[in-house]
Parts: sequence; C-alpha cells; structure tokens
Amino acid sequence: MAAEELFFEKLPSGIRLAGHRRAGCRTAAVLLRYFFGTRDEPGERLGITRVAAACLFKGTARKTARELSDGFDAVGARRGTAVGVEYVDFGATVPAEGLERTLELYAEAFGEAVFGAEGCREAKASAIQAIRAIEDDPSAKLFSLLWRKALGPRLGRDELGRLSTVSRLSAGAVAGWWRQNAKPGRLLVSVAGGFDRPRIAGLVERLFGRIGRGGTFGQPPAFRGVPHAAAACRRKLAQQHIAICFRTAPRGHKLYYAAHFLTRILGGGGSSRLFQRIRDRGGLAYNVLCGYLGLRGAGCIYAYAATSPGRAAEVFDMLCGEIADAGINPLPDEVERARAGMLAASCMSWDAVETRVATVASQATYDGRVAPLEEMLEEIRQVSPGDIRACAEEFPPRPLTVVTLGPAAFIRRR
Repeated sequence: MAAEELFFEKLPSGIRLAGHRRAGCRTAAVLLRYFFGTRDEPGERLGITRVAAACLFKGTARKTARELSDGFDAVGARRGTAVGVEYVDFGATVPAEGLERTLELYAEAFGEAVFGAEGCREAKASAIQAIRAIEDDPSAKLFSLLWRKALGPRLGRDELGRLSTVSRLSAGAVAGWWRQNAKPGRLLVSVAGGFDRPRIAGLVERLFGRIGRGGTFGQPPAFRGVPHAAAACRRKLAQQHIAICFRTAPRGHKLYYAAHFLTRILGGGGSSRLFQRIRDRGGLAYNVLCGYLGLRGAGCIYAYAATSPGRAAEVFDMLCGEIADAGINPLPDEVERARAGMLAASCMSWDAVETRVATVASQATYDGRVAPLEEMLEEIRQVSPGDIRACAEEFPPRPLTVVTLGPAAFIRRR
C-alpha cells in the first residue's frame, strides 16, 4: 500500500468522498460538509441553519445531549461547526483509532436528532445572545454590514439570522429544514490522516447514505460583482471603523493565486503596505488588515482599518490609494515575501491533519478534484509580478463598496 493516497470519488448513495491518507499517521480528521447554507434560507426563517446545526447535538432517539458529548470526548475528538453562505461544516480531529466511532456519532446526530422543544429553545437562546453580541463588537458589526452591502441580500446574509426571525422558529420548522436538506447527494465527506480507505468508504456509505434520499450540490450562487455603493452607520464610538471590498479572481481562475499575492502585498503581515504605511510609520490606525473572501464562482478582496474619527477621511484615502497602486506597481521584494508566506502557509496546512482535511474539502468543493501539495506549491512558485498586474487590470478595484461605523458621517465615493 502506498505511503500516501489522494482520492475523490462518488459513492452509490451520491455522497462525495475526498481524502488524503497517510500511512502511519496516528491522527485523523474528518469534515462533513452539507451543501446548503444561509443563501437557501426563507426570508422569514433567517438563522434556521445555525439553529438546526446546534439542535443536532441536543439529543437523539438513543442518547441525551450529555451522552452524545461524552461519546465524542471518550475518543478524544476536538469538534467544530461552521455555517456559511453555501454550506454547513461539521469537523473533528481524533486519534486515528477513534475515527470510526466519531463517524458513527455524527451519523446518529444527523439521522436521529429528536429536535425537542427544550433543545430548540436552548439553541435559539444561544443564537440570540450571539446576535446581540454583534452590537457590542464594532468590527463584527461592520463586516456584517459590509457583506450585506457588497454581496447582496442573499449572499451577504449573516449566519446568525435576525432576532425577529430566530425568535419565531419552532422545533418543527427547524427539524423540517434539516430533514429537507440533509440528503446524501448534498454531502461531501473529507478525511485526512491515518485510516483504511475501503473501510472508511464503506462506513460512510452505510452510515450517511441512509439519511434522506437524493439531493445535489446545487449551482454556484449567482454573483454579478460588487456594487459601487457606500453606507455610513453612525455610532458613539472612540474609533471610526472603515471597510472596503472589491471583486477579484475567483477560485479556478488562472489569476486566482495572483489575487492572493495582491492580498498579501496589501495586508499580509507586518511588512505589508497597509501595515507599514498606515499603522506602523504613519501611526494613523490601531488596526489594519486585508483578506480574501471566496465563494464558488466569486472572489473578493477586502480591507479594514480602525482609526480616530478625525483621521478617518485621510485613512480612507490612503486605503484606496494603496489598493490602486499595489496591483499596478508590485515591488520584487513584496512579491517574494508574499510567495514565501503562501508557500509556508500551504506546507503547514498540509502537514497538520486538521488543516489538511479542510484543504482537501476546499479542493473538492471548488475544483472538483484533490491535488497533491507539490502541484499547489508549483502554481505559487510560478506567479510573477506580471500576473499580479494582470489580475489588477482584469479585476480593478472598481466598483468599490465602502462601509463605515463610528461617530464620523463621512463617506467619499471614488
């Protein structure tokens, strides 16, 4: 048997199984991804996916919530759940010998959750607290506003929903939503680490193939680009928070990696332009960053800064100036630092099972295949300053969506 094996296959039930098996690895990780999310929620039931995901572990036909939790703890599982625009993820990292038991527990939760009134009440209460907490977190509030403005009313939805919709959710509605969507054809299972591929494939098919019938991954969300828009939310805060977003190359595009280079040049660390010129040398902001947001068929670069209200207009102008210049004039040393950071991040994500399983799931989701590490590294090595300029030319920072939060009323349209 080979020391390493990459695979991506469709099981008889319609489940997609992707993995990276490494012989002798003592740990394993699994990520179960159902292809439905906030974009699919009815307008009167926003937040129902997150509540449903929480209700799964509030008790099943055979186990109480405590017994389910004890079962995961007994095999040393480190778990996490994430609800997104397109899908909902359930992940766990375990010692290799605990992988099969972990899959059994997830299958029981997915297929036998009782969705009782008390469990639903607890899940709703937690969601409501999280919604209220956003109002006390300026950066979280700002990005919630930004995505709604930049991505539109469906793709820009917050996973938490709204107080008015979450508070009205019934246990029956939550159960119906889960059972309507949790179908084998909508499930991607990603596995990494030490495991027996035929055995795990058979187990996944037997456990999860019987939960519902049919289903598909669905089409990528429609994305017409970021609008030229601006919004100011007035708040009595000590700082003015600014966020900017513009369209860039999506996953699968020939300039996808060039878009990530541009993101790193702008805000990829202490040597990045935004950090050096706005925060470090300029002392104009106490926090500044830049990142990449990807959906199937869509890519965006966003920038954020928090500054004093009196310097907000100046910082905004500098953000726009650096964004415009970075793609046109990437310096050789900036490109090489970005390359080093991306190579290091790719290698580290491949070495740890908990990040490798996410990488495999991402490849299966966006590329429809699982690629070896060396192929990814070679693509990164091949990115040139010309590619970055080409990315900025094909995806210029226009239109630009701008959102501010704080005491200042300024909004400048560029």
